[in-house]
Amino acid sequence: HKIPNFIVGKPNTYILSKIAQAYGVESHEILVVGDSYDSDIKMALNYNSKGFLISSQDNVSHYNVLVMENLQKILRYVKEH
Repeated sequence: HKIPNFIVGKPNTYILSKIAQAYGVESHEILVVGDSYDSDIKMALNYNSKGFLISSQDNVSHYNVLVMENLQKILRYVKEH
């Protein structure tokens, strides 16, 4: 039985760093859309990115997180801003 040297699952920011490197963007230019605050959104915040949480409850208070009920509302928001 071997213990892993590194875990890349969320909320680890490894995947975001690879995306930033591949597309030549900064962390603050990345927007993570997810349905889990504890994995998706924490990953975004840990990388200094923004997050859209898909949820019907607005129980998140952080300036880099917007809570929307569904993907259609997120797309509408992005188009308007």
